[in-house]
Amino acid sequence: MLIGVVIVKNKRLKEEDAEKAEQIARRCLERGVPLGRSGNVLCIAPPLTLTKDEAREKVDSLREVMEEASR
Repeated sequence: MLIGVVIVKNKRLKEEDAEKAEQIARRCLERGVPLGRSGNVLCIAPPLTLTKDEAREKVDSLREVMEEASR
């Protein structure tokens, strides 16, 4: 499974924001959520052995980091 999340400065204009994507990827890694990144796209490829609890924990961390970055 591979999930791509596109990071933009403005939803309407869809202007790419590679700097914010880098910031989010760095903060996620610090919190134990490794992400790949290509420009403004975050790449999430969880292991197939991921449990529901582990998935919930990673999603919660990612959500918190993205909320912090949007302020």
